[in-house]
Amino acid sequence: RAPKRTAVPATSQAPVYVSSPFMQRLPTTFEEVRQLQGSPRDSIERVTIVIESPDAAPVKERWLIAHSLAVDGDGLGLIRDFMEASTPTALLPHGAVALLLGGASEYKGNVAAYMPIGLSLGSPMVLHGCFAMDDSRKNVPLPDGKQRMNQQQGRWNQALLRCACARAFRMVVTQCCELVSERTMRLSEYFDLLSLADDDSNKPSALLREATRAALWQELSRSG
Repeated sequence: RAPKRTAVPATSQAPVYVSSPFMQRLPTTFEEVRQLQGSPRDSIERVTIVIESPDAAPVKERWLIAHSLAVDGDGLGLIRDFMEASTPTALLPHGAVALLLGGASEYKGNVAAYMPIGLSLGSPMVLHGCFAMDDSRKNVPLPDGKQRMNQQQGRWNQALLRCACARAFRMVVTQCCELVSERTMRLSEYFDLLSLADDDSNKPSALLREATRAALWQELSRSG
């Protein structure tokens, strides 16, 4: 029988910025999405997940989870283009980062578009976004300067990384600074998070890591 996972609020008294109804208030119209261009919405919280198994004692995992709904002008135009295409696609400018705190060192994270894609970012975190996927669902297309049919998908994914995903990542980095100050996170863990080390030869993973790294540093420099 598969282990049972139960999420419970973390008991830490450290400040967190939580919007509990965040996922129940997702935009449902283009006008609501357009309003995010000037008024992005963010949420971050610490969660403890209890993994229960009939054959072992319960195991607790501590996660830091950030969500962001944000879009820029380019992303907004792409959303309209996808909606008006011959085969309409609804894309949500939602990005999320979930960081496993103090987890097993061999866990190198994952990338998800509602379901795991199978790409690793080299840090113990999950990067989620409403990415435009190719047919294999094993890659997140990104612009490569070549004239191909999926370049619009790549532009959207880049816009999503640049806005919503980078904002969520920046919130996690900011919160990790506080954890280091509280001495509940090692400095080495903090730098591992920022590095997104290229520790494998998987080209799609490496390309996505580089794009994510660039988006994060741009967001950090913009936010000061």
